[in-house]
Amino acid sequence: MVINGIIRRFDLLRGTKVRAIGGIRLGASEDDVRAVFGARAVRTQHAYVPDGSYLTVGYARGPYKGRGIRFETDADGEVTSIHAGRSQEIRYIEGCA
Repeated sequence: MVINGIIRRFDLLRGTKVRAIGGIRLGASEDDVRAVFGARAVRTQHAYVPDGSYLTVGYARGPYKGRGIRFETDADGEVTSIHAGRSQEIRYIEGCA
């Protein structure tokens, strides 16, 4: 995602084999995300997928301050997309500003 000419967010969507921090990949389970991030992964209800969720990890200090990673899961708890970047932009639901 580019905002005002600056890359603010990267998305991993279906078909990619890239792994995110902690080795989490598309198809991983919500339990896999919790195993890596524990209570730092804050769960909220998905806006469009009944019983799906967002697991969001934000960084408040250190070299990643103001950035984070968000895992979207389906009703079965499987990671369907991953968003990494600035804390505000990873929370955009539609993928646009």
